[in-house]
Amino acid sequence: MPSMEVELTRDSVLKQVGPCFSEMDARAFLELGPEAAIFAIMTLAKRVAELTGLVGKADPSAPSGQTAPFLKPKTKGRRKKPGARPGHPGSRRETPKPDKTVPHSLERCPDCSGSVSKCNSSRSRIIEDLQEDSKPSVTEHVLSRYWCSHCRKKVEPVVEDALPDSQIGHRAICLAGMMHYLQGTTLSQILDVYNYHLHFPVTEGGLVQAWHRMGEIFRPWYDGILEDIKGHAVLNADETGWRVLGQTFWLWCLAAKDAVYYLIDPSRGSSVLKKLFRTFFNGVLVTDFWGAYNSVMCLAKQKCLPHLLRDLSRTRHYHNPGEDWPEFYRRLRRLIRDSMRLKKAKQGMALEVYERRKARIRKRLDEFIDQEWKQKHTRRLQKRLRRHREELLTFLDHDEVPPDNNGGERGIRPAVLIRKNSYGNGSERGAQTQAVMMTIMRTLKMRGHNPVQILVNACPLNEPVPNAHFRRWRSDGPFVFCFSALGPGGSRCHG
Repeated sequence: MPSMEVELTRDSVLKQVGPCFSEMDARAFLELGPEAAIFAIMTLAKRVAELTGLVGKADPSAPSGQTAPFLKPKTKGRRKKPGARPGHPGSRRETPKPDKTVPHSLERCPDCSGSVSKCNSSRSRIIEDLQEDSKPSVTEHVLSRYWCSHCRKKVEPVVEDALPDSQIGHRAICLAGMMHYLQGTTLSQILDVYNYHLHFPVTEGGLVQAWHRMGEIFRPWYDGILEDIKGHAVLNADETGWRVLGQTFWLWCLAAKDAVYYLIDPSRGSSVLKKLFRTFFNGVLVTDFWGAYNSVMCLAKQKCLPHLLRDLSRTRHYHNPGEDWPEFYRRLRRLIRDSMRLKKAKQGMALEVYERRKARIRKRLDEFIDQEWKQKHTRRLQKRLRRHREELLTFLDHDEVPPDNNGGERGIRPAVLIRKNSYGNGSERGAQTQAVMMTIMRTLKMRGHNPVQILVNACPLNEPVPNAHFRRWRSDGPFVFCFSALGPGGSRCHG
């Protein structure tokens, strides 16, 4: 109930008139006098107008991909004509060699049904299509048994075309795994392709169990990618929500130029980063302003400046602050854009001029942070700028460091698209397999390799693939893979 002695303000009215506002509270407002009642009504009417104006409008800080199509504004200006410029060299797929030739003859004109006579000329047309009766290859392996006098037991040759006790070959499992973990195809869609088109009857449980075993086999590759990715000079990091057994987990992503690493963990805190970065990271870590990244010890850090710009737009749009906020918004926005423009113009600028302008921007930033601001939102952002003062303009000192975290967001985007179709995982083991297979297949694709072929060649006899062999395939050279001493039968090599 409103107090008779409290001075009515907009904030006090909105605080008192809440979901529990009763008729008794309304009568108490009337006892304050007509002017107080009119003030309360006008305050509530203004608040209703503000909330109504937000309905049907897009969030200014939301990425374009998260905005509904009907909320996006129309494109301004003339749209660029699609396609390459006139006169460019043509590009088309190579014509395959025909497996068979089918002659075609004509007795009547297809237009008027009149009689026709054969000419001395003809033309050929190449059509490439999938066979209607494409069937899987079924092979029976007859294993002769032998008695080992040393082991005192019966032994038999090892079949390397499939995992032990599995009737599905490596290629079928790896192809389905690529469709699921790389392309985001759901299990039901994979079953439709295998059962109806490939005539390969499989079940969801059979595929999932096979993927779990592959995740255990390639776990050393997964750990090797983490060690390899921490050897890059610039590393982007990002995180997003992920559902496991109906609970909220977090998908962490470390992205480099030619590799990406995913981890699904229940925590969004610094404990995860301490597991990923057990030693000093001798590079630049590019992230957003999430506080957990402060625990990483590294050579330098760069915070995402577009995140800061979006926060400015969100605050201006939703809170409409007054006092010194307009000046704060204008100066910080201009400072960020000037620094990004300076980075783009560096190549065509003399080094002395660039260093002088860079020092000027740093001075402007220091003066801006040290200035006294009064509005609560300006003080909130000022506190953030003070905390990350040395992490805002790192990109001006290193050519390979960007001012944004687009690398991390591009790395995590494929996983987000998969999450949109699969809605997460049904078990923690499935989440671990998801992280392992997405990491390996995405990294293989980024390095220009065929994930299916490499995994088929590397599938061992249900034993983990040695970590040392992961470093044999890189984007800077041909693929050569070799592993040794896998058990009975000696060693094998694939190239």
